Amino acid sequence: VAIAPAPGSRAVAWSLAAMAAFATVGLALPIVVAQWEIVASVDGRTFTRAEMEADLATIVQPLRRSIYERELAWVQEKVDAELLRAAARQRGVSIEKLLDGRAKEVVLPEIAAGHRIEILLRKPPLRGLKFDLTKAQVAGSRDARVQLVVFSDFTCDYCIKLVPVLEKVRAEFPHDVLVAFRSYPLDGNPRARAAAIAAQCATEQGAFWKYHDRLFAARGDWSDERLAALAGEVGLDVEKFEICRRSGMARQTVEDSYKDAVQLGIDGAPALFLNGTLVGGFVEYEALAQRIRAALKRL
Repeated sequence: VAIAPAPGSRAVAWSLAAMAAFATVGLALPIVVAQWEIVASVDGRTFTRAEMEADLATIVQPLRRSIYERELAWVQEKVDAELLRAAARQRGVSIEKLLDGRAKEVVLPEIAAGHRIEILLRKPPLRGLKFDLTKAQVAGSRDARVQLVVFSDFTCDYCIKLVPVLEKVRAEFPHDVLVAFRSYPLDGNPRARAAAIAAQCATEQGAFWKYHDRLFAARGDWSDERLAALAGEVGLDVEKFEICRRSGMARQTVEDSYKDAVQLGIDGAPALFLNGTLVGGFVEYEALAQRIRAALKRL
């Protein structure tokens, strides 16, 4: 497969040559290095790589994740092939004889147990993302300096554990932190989508956060009957709520949110972002508060 030269490779080569030239005449190297971050200029107005990556992050990051997945598949293929070769050599047989008609996936776990394997390829971090808050349920001022966006599943244990952490954050930083919720119903629980759709229908009646809190507190009972009962408990019009649940609009909204999470390369729930950078899944309160304070000092 032919590999095209990396975009910007000519500019990089020029920069390396320029560095050598400047160093020869005694100019300070840090000045040249700083120029690497400028991707264009017009009448002295410069445009930097940092600006570019911030604006394109939501588009570029999924592409980087896709490249990573292909790279990881290549690495795994090489590792698997080496394990099979090593096992065949050790036993003095061919790889075909070693497999003896069995699938590689069946044989490899047993072989791998006797080897020290390190996968050093690292997943590109999710950072610099700009979220469309019109797609989220928001608590707090939209002018807040810190935005916490969480992709969550009402049926997952760690998502449930994260709820009081975010509540405490909202209480301690009422003016400085916005919390935004996006649904990411995982495939492992067949009721995850039903719960997310119910929450979306609560949104239609302006009671998302009330229903959000009750739904997370349900802890294991996400039956249709319980979802309707919770709607009544938070003061919703249950008949309208049920019509909404049966309609396709709420389901489509949840599916769109799910697809957004998948496209971004989010691996699981919860996924918590602080000002567009993935912090992790479940985060202890003190660790999260420390990150928030640090972010506020930088802004």
